[in-house]
Amino acid sequence: MAISERQAFDQMAPGLAAQLDPDAPESDTLPPISWDTASLRHLRGIRHLLGQLHGDVLPVISQAVNEAKTQISMILALHGSMEEPTAESPDQKTSNSTDSVGIQRFNAALRDVRSSLVPVQAHGVLELRNLVLAKTPILNAGRIDATVAVFLDTLRADDSYLYLNAIRGLAALTDTSGHLFVPRLIALYRDSRDLDEFLRFGEALSQTIHRAGQTFSRYAQDVVPQLLDILQNDRQEMRRFSAL
Repeated sequence: MAISERQAFDQMAPGLAAQLDPDAPESDTLPPISWDTASLRHLRGIRHLLGQLHGDVLPVISQAVNEAKTQISMILALHGSMEEPTAESPDQKTSNSTDSVGIQRFNAALRDVRSSLVPVQAHGVLELRNLVLAKTPILNAGRIDATVAVFLDTLRADDSYLYLNAIRGLAALTDTSGHLFVPRLIALYRDSRDLDEFLRFGEALSQTIHRAGQTFSRYAQDVVPQLLDILQNDRQEMRRFSAL
């Protein structure tokens, strides 16, 4: 008997957080999730339902929804299941064959960034950045969501090579996908309590604004009020200086 996306989510939720976090300790009570075809189909349905949540929702809800969408997109990307399989025409098969190398590179990069080895993580972040710079057609909305999630998470990395490539990767995404991450980036910048992390988010925001150039007006309503609030109300001089 078929089950709904809600039922599927209830069944998978207990182990989902551990599955998403490669550093999470193993649990004797939570078995690993088996991402079979049916489970992945339900995840696509859940992502679609989350995408319908918009309008006047609380910022905390909007942020949670965005995080859930990007994490689901990462799982789907890792399993090569971003879209519902469909019957293919000969032309589509040729196109898919052409794109398969890019998809393999993307999936390999996602696996690398989840490694516990810093050099392997660095290779994965650099590969994602290169794919963004190449404007490869395999970067659809779901894969861009996953890429944004990786770059934003990597901004917190201890290794400078990692977070500098994440900053450059976000700046490169500005050309086509700024609307997907600029509101989240300014929220992370505003809310960060750690000064080093705050400055990294600020550098990513600065490079993003520089890259946007005359198109910055698209994001001005998200960015400018937050920067003015920091300038006027923040007590730390370094934070106010960063906002300039």
